[in-house]
Amino acid sequence: MPDEDASLRPVPESGAHNPLPIEETIRQRKNAPPTSESEQRPRLHNRMHVIMAHTSRYSFEGQARLAKDIGVSRSTISRAVGERSRPSFALVQKVTAALEQALGKRLDAREIFSLDGMYPTASGCKLCGCPGCMPEEAYDARGNLRPAFRNLKPGDWSFSPRRDTTVKQQQP
Repeated sequence: MPDEDASLRPVPESGAHNPLPIEETIRQRKNAPPTSESEQRPRLHNRMHVIMAHTSRYSFEGQARLAKDIGVSRSTISRAVGERSRPSFALVQKVTAALEQALGKRLDAREIFSLDGMYPTASGCKLCGCPGCMPEEAYDARGNLRPAFRNLKPGDWSFSPRRDTTVKQQQP
């Protein structure tokens, strides 16, 4: 008696081998070495969300507004904010310009994006001219401070490791 599901299976072309199961293909791709230049670039950290939270323009629906303002898709901004992509130089420039305009002050792109997660100004609040605040996500729907933020002082949530910007002189 023939298999009833046999008619649903794809028939390989003559000379073609049976493809690997999808799980095996995915496993092999994950373990494969990088093949393109973009896959070999180092991860680019950012604190876009910190700066966006300090602006009236981008504090609500910020990713969608930023995407519209700079002419890219919402998913491009979402991936950049979530550090799931490596933004191009052009995107870094556009984001920096938009955040500068929203803050009303000049920003160095190195204050927003970093290869090592360290920034010249450690506090995002200080960078934005804020005396210290708590992010919107620190509060639940009732306005209560979430447990993860209870031991933080206002402004501490925005700290990143500080990059030493002074040049040390070598001792002879």
